[in-house]
Amino acid sequence: MRDAGTGEPSIVIGFDTEYVELNGQRVIVSYQFAVVDPDDPATMVLVVLLPMSEVRLRLFSALRIVWDEGGLWRHRLVAEDDAVTERGVHRSDFWDGRDTKRARKSPEQRRWDRLFKHSIPITLACHFGKADMTTFRITGDDPDHMTSLTSAAGGLVTLQPFRVRGATDGHRDRWWLPFSVSIADTMAHAPAGKKSLDVLGESCGVRKIELPDGAIERMDRYRRDHLECFLEYSANDPAVVVEYLARLWGADTRPPVTLSSGAAKAFRGAIVDHWFEKVVKGRPIIDVGRWTRERFSENFAGLRKVENGTEATEDGRSFYTERNLEPVDGDARTVLDYTAVAYHGGYNACAEPGYHRGATYDFDLQGAYPTSMCLVPDIDWLHPDGVIEETIETRELTLDDVPEPMTPFVADVEFEFDEDCPFPTLPIFEDGAPMYVRTSRGRSGTMAMGPEIHLALKLGARVVCRRGYKLRVLHLPDGEVSYALRAGVTAMVQDRARTKKLFGKGSLEEQAVKTMCNSTYGKTAQDVAGQNGWDAHNQAMAPVGGSAITSPYHAAMTTSFVRAELLAAANQLTELGFKFLSVTTDGFITDATLDVVVGLDLYGFAAVAGDSRARLADGDRSIWEVKHAQTELINLTTRGNIGRGHDTLPGVLAKNSYKTSRAILDAGREREAFWDLVIARDSRIDNPVLRFPSFKELSYSGVNRRKRLDFVTVGGQRDDWQDPDWNEWDTGEVFETVIAGGRRLSMDFDCKRRPVMESMRSEMVVATDGAEHEVATFTTRPWDTIDDCLRGRKVAKNVADAGGCLRRVADWSGWALRFEHGEGRRIADPHRAVLLSILVGHRQGLIGYDIPGLADSAGTVAQRLAWLSGWGLGAVKPSDWKNARRPERAGQVLAPAACEPFLSAIRGCQASRAPYDLTAPQNGGYEEEIA
Repeated sequence: MRDAGTGEPSIVIGFDTEYVELNGQRVIVSYQFAVVDPDDPATMVLVVLLPMSEVRLRLFSALRIVWDEGGLWRHRLVAEDDAVTERGVHRSDFWDGRDTKRARKSPEQRRWDRLFKHSIPITLACHFGKADMTTFRITGDDPDHMTSLTSAAGGLVTLQPFRVRGATDGHRDRWWLPFSVSIADTMAHAPAGKKSLDVLGESCGVRKIELPDGAIERMDRYRRDHLECFLEYSANDPAVVVEYLARLWGADTRPPVTLSSGAAKAFRGAIVDHWFEKVVKGRPIIDVGRWTRERFSENFAGLRKVENGTEATEDGRSFYTERNLEPVDGDARTVLDYTAVAYHGGYNACAEPGYHRGATYDFDLQGAYPTSMCLVPDIDWLHPDGVIEETIETRELTLDDVPEPMTPFVADVEFEFDEDCPFPTLPIFEDGAPMYVRTSRGRSGTMAMGPEIHLALKLGARVVCRRGYKLRVLHLPDGEVSYALRAGVTAMVQDRARTKKLFGKGSLEEQAVKTMCNSTYGKTAQDVAGQNGWDAHNQAMAPVGGSAITSPYHAAMTTSFVRAELLAAANQLTELGFKFLSVTTDGFITDATLDVVVGLDLYGFAAVAGDSRARLADGDRSIWEVKHAQTELINLTTRGNIGRGHDTLPGVLAKNSYKTSRAILDAGREREAFWDLVIARDSRIDNPVLRFPSFKELSYSGVNRRKRLDFVTVGGQRDDWQDPDWNEWDTGEVFETVIAGGRRLSMDFDCKRRPVMESMRSEMVVATDGAEHEVATFTTRPWDTIDDCLRGRKVAKNVADAGGCLRRVADWSGWALRFEHGEGRRIADPHRAVLLSILVGHRQGLIGYDIPGLADSAGTVAQRLAWLSGWGLGAVKPSDWKNARRPERAGQVLAPAACEPFLSAIRGCQASRAPYDLTAPQNGGYEEEIA
């Protein structure tokens, strides 16, 4: 925590607001502040400002009032400067003066620069700054503070302080206060899963103040009718913010931008300390050479500072150009480019959609990413011969090329797995996610890392290297292989154990270090794949840039190893006859028991991971744990499944981005309500939760200023607030449409794998009210090519876009018809396409379409059309009968196989027999008819 903090002194002022929304407009009910008394650190000064009209407060006015009421001129950080008094800085100390350097600024700019030599460091800290920092009025010379902010980790923060100044004696302009303001947000400092201010207050000893029912919606009335209670309640939240940040980072200290950015800084420090100890211990400092702290980025990531007077080249990657870094040489640039392309996120997929009875278990890889990080060997970016040890071109790879799971290797490869391989292991990145198809046909190749290539070769795949690089391992001066990430992870794991012992499991300290440890993998990958965010200062989207430990090589190796573990488990469990139902990032659902899963060798990956776990967990080599279990499972799609019925463990509940309303959550019916919703759906499901304007909409300025929005809700109810940033989420693979105040989400299988139509069966699933609903249940296999995969996914999305869904067997039959025969034609209604194909095929005399019920002897045209319309595929009219003989219609007829099983049922029925609805399950359906 010490290394993660800034150590920079600052006066921390807690800030919060209460407001109401009336007729679509936000009215501020109060501004409240908290600051530690500079004369008595045991006392908190609470300041509540009650607007008497709808005119909003200026930021300077608020700070000036807190300055007066809190007596901040007595603060030790201010008292050191004799020029700063209770009234501020007198104009004689800065208004006029001589500048020793050549003046490049205007006299007015130089004047304010002289004033801010006496700046007062302020950290204005809030909880969820989008609501609070948007409450200030900006007039005259006031800086637009919103353009100095950045959206990060759910809050609003500053990367650099901004200036706020003003006169304290009205228009006489003799006394001025110069505040250097940083913005902090406790949303960005709260441990994962503990973002609530109530939870943060409890962790630092500030009790929650309860409000009467209904008061939160009309705080204006509560202020009017119960002023003393209102003041006590409103002043509590900013006190929590001050106490919480002080407990994490120390009193009177500016916190880091976010908990994770602090973690990256501490992680870097742990690596440097490890290297420094290894290299310097027992050696003269003059022999340290390349191992200085200043050369960390060169040793760790192959990057160096751009020389003074030059700028990073525009053709570089933003994760280093935004930090004014550049590759150390040509080899480094090549490897950085290759590994950045080879970096992908987690392995997420659904392998057996539908309803499953019987015991199934949700397994997790324990500490998946820290475990993997500890296994990544560093590579020698500064070797005299370059970081590339060997180049391989245009030849087939063998295990001699990639002998170990963690061989440092990156390559552009073409591949083909055997047709009976259930889970291919080389990813092709498309549609925002890595897809695992059987061959690379249709693509020039794919970039992959050593772990997944090693596993592919173990599975017998043919892997041809178009161009690849075996990378040179970094050895420390004592001859040991360097594992920088291991040093950082080990330091954090040890500190987490210490905090657990000192403060207790689940304590604020323990949870904070846990979150920091888990966030470091993400920091190694920051901006590697090109992440953009809203730059409010420049009013444009811009790259977020890398972190202190961004390294595409380390990130790509880490996540490739985790994906390889899961893919190895998928293949081995399938070979043993078990179901591999779903996989999500670091775990999967299967019907195999713990003993079976623990016994998997994962083609050698289990032993390697076990070694790493033993280092982190005091000798415990176990890598698997059961998190959920169930006897009934609805497996919808990627990140969408619901389990229930197990005696001892909770069932899995992943809702595919669906947000449950507050009323259902309060009633304790989240699982049951979602179960009932998805098994009865006929289209996308509505998700009208509360949404707020994005940071971009809140911070428009300049020519865009008229488009700036206030922080008001859009749709939904205030009690349904789930996450204020829902419209800034990376929704990934969720098929969705936006509706007013929410989203419409598809819960259909996303077709990352190909449905096996022969396995399709209908399961009747019981809702909580006893009603039964059909759910199609089937197995899947890998797509042969990525183009087939993308087309199958597009067909599924088109079904949802058209207002339908893929829940029943008949729905999937329609999907199969569109996929197999819809290329180059529009099939809006699969049943009608089959119906017209039967009619046109018969009328044109095509082979396989001879229908007794449509023969001349079957009656009049009207009778024959009525008979054909009775099969439940749609209605045919006299015009359809007439147009069926037109020559061009023959080219629109589906192949006979595409019309099955309907064609066989209709063709096998005599004209004298009455038709019935082939699509209705209650009539036995077409499957029974064919049988």
